Amino acid sequence: MQERRKLTRWRINKRVLLKLEQKELFCQIKDINCTGAQVTLNTKLPQDVNFRLSLRLSENHTIVAKVWASWHKVINGSNHYGLYFSEIKDADKDKMIQGKCWSQKLLVLTERRGVKG
Repeated sequence: MQERRKLTRWRINKRVLLKLEQKELFCQIKDINCTGAQVTLNTKLPQDVNFRLSLRLSENHTIVAKVWASWHKVINGSNHYGLYFSEIKDADKDKMIQGKCWSQKLLVLTERRGVKG
């Protein structure tokens, strides 16, 4: 498979809490960069829908982005997703680039459905 990413992803392999509507789901962030992330979880995410999420990278660093699930694969019974950040603030990109935001603590993703635009 040919790598099509223009930016390198940071491999962080962190367990996260994904808030999806009223549900809280644990998942794993495999890698991340300023344009997207790969996540693995047991539950399926909505498809063909933009949604806004906030990603707490540490106690002091939270990133907010509009997201699209660009691909989905089931591997060994787990759902693997490629999330594309279709809208993210430059300040949040800087937090990731600085690398100071990767914490040993639980990362938190929260999602709000029905984001327009």
